[in-house]
Amino acid sequence: MCCSVMALMELADHLGCAQVVTCLERSIPDEDAKTLMNGLRWASFDLTTLDHWAHDLDVTSKRWVFMGCEI
Repeated sequence: MCCSVMALMELADHLGCAQVVTCLERSIPDEDAKTLMNGLRWASFDLTTLDHWAHDLDVTSKRWVFMGCEI
């Protein structure tokens, strides 16, 4: 996973993106979610929302957890 995330971040930088947001299914088993989220935190991702793009629309999802990283 680490190489894929780093490649995604390098591509985003090359394209001039300010941040990368990923979504994780809430239905994955807790232990797998914990491991995945810890790996993403290691790569500077943190929990985020889509409020910036939603323009005052509530976009809290019961299906997805969003994690973002500044490039």
